[in-house]
Amino acid sequence: MNVFSHPVANSEMVEHVEIDNKQREVQVGDVFFTTSSETPEEVGMSSVLKEKHGVTYLNSFCFGFRPNVKFDLDYLAYMLRSEPTRSQIKILAQGISRFNISKNKMMDINIQVPNLEEQAMVGAYFRNLDHLITLHQRKADKFEKIKKSMLERMFPKKGEKKPEIRFKGFNDDWEQRKLEAVLSLLKDGTHGTHQDAEEGPYLLSAKNIKNGQIIIDDSSDRKISEDEFNQIHTKFTLENGDILLTIVGSIGESAILESAGKFTFQRSVAFLRPSEEMTSRFLKTEIESVQFQKELNDRKSQSAQPGVYLGDLSKIPIYITSKEEQKKIGKYFSHLDNLITLHQSKQITINYQENRRKSMNGFNKESEFESALITALQSNGWEKQIIKNPTEDQLIQNWANILFENNREIDRLNDCPLIREEMDELIEQIKNLRTPLALNGFINGKTVSIIRKNPDDTLHYGKEVSLKIYDRMEIAAGQSRYQIVEQPIFKRHEKVLQDRRGDIMLLINGMPVFHIELPIWVKG
Repeated sequence: MNVFSHPVANSEMVEHVEIDNKQREVQVGDVFFTTSSETPEEVGMSSVLKEKHGVTYLNSFCFGFRPNVKFDLDYLAYMLRSEPTRSQIKILAQGISRFNISKNKMMDINIQVPNLEEQAMVGAYFRNLDHLITLHQRKADKFEKIKKSMLERMFPKKGEKKPEIRFKGFNDDWEQRKLEAVLSLLKDGTHGTHQDAEEGPYLLSAKNIKNGQIIIDDSSDRKISEDEFNQIHTKFTLENGDILLTIVGSIGESAILESAGKFTFQRSVAFLRPSEEMTSRFLKTEIESVQFQKELNDRKSQSAQPGVYLGDLSKIPIYITSKEEQKKIGKYFSHLDNLITLHQSKQITINYQENRRKSMNGFNKESEFESALITALQSNGWEKQIIKNPTEDQLIQNWANILFENNREIDRLNDCPLIREEMDELIEQIKNLRTPLALNGFINGKTVSIIRKNPDDTLHYGKEVSLKIYDRMEIAAGQSRYQIVEQPIFKRHEKVLQDRRGDIMLLINGMPVFHIELPIWVKG
């Protein structure tokens, strides 16, 4: 059986062998350890046998122990994989090219043994956690397969003018254009050499674009000074709705810029800004299609680090349909992506598995607890892309963008974005709500009314329009946005005070619903 793969041994992962009376048969409750590995971190990995089928022996690559006191077997399994126990085992590893561990020395490690009632509670918690991880990963895999199939069938194949599957009411031929013809901006990131800074905007690269998200690691990603950032963006700025496409190294990953902030990119990322005739979500979806990815791959330069030149990228043929059909296609794939995120991606699974070991020993740092909290939220449907260090103005703009996406129909915003005066009116309505009951009614009231002040909306200018804020019925359909904000920056109210930062803020459809302030952290 595969001892390394899981804290609880899978009794079905066995091989058939001849019965050997000299071998000792394993029993339920036995603990197995791997004897060697190429790294000390992987030596002495444990697995507990909770059930078996027929006569079972342990192979020569493992050794086993049989406890002489009663344990809750789930607790025993996860406790032996916890950080306090694993740190003791790693120290015992000996070797140079391959590391081994002595079963006699394993007898000397200290383990944590609460009473059986508490063991059962802790064991059940981690058993259920593992079940949820498996369940969500299976569902995520299912939706990934659906997405892959629909990307092939909802875009025309090469040489054809209509896709295999379409929404009802759309029959016209699609047009083929060159990518450059449907963009108002095509540019790559900075080619310059920049000095690292302790604080300042992030300088990101292709590795930060993964699975449709911009992933920022505050502990390892580079930062540059404000002056260098401004110099990079002398002639252009990144805008919400821009598409980021990796063109060096890991080629073909894409993400929509939902909240332009203080970060920029190196030349390994290209910036694509759709023109008025194309929506961002449709273009991103087409970039993910089999045909576009093949075109990208065919244009890769053959060098030590493969890349696609902007000139070659601009000539890639794409298909375009009416804007109404684009919106439906973009919305459909956006919902699929939300469902995949909801049912947990591989990265969230790994983070969760990592944090479960830490949680058996508590948290020594505020940052560890904050990371575990964010991971737990993400595993329950909150977005993977974290909004880091936004100002109040940026948070208001983020809310305005989401409101616009959810209300751009002709009878609401008429495809004209909300301007700041309209957002101020909305915020003023919230300020006038004095009680929690009134606020709850606002959040769950589904719609709110404002007077249109955007002159571009000639149909509704000066008139009252109703905006959809939040609808509980849309949660299961993946239509609501659940965002995590880390360390938001709030402006000081007095000149003698510094700007202050919060800890974690949770947004539903752009609205700040929860604000979590962590206490001052004191180790021990």
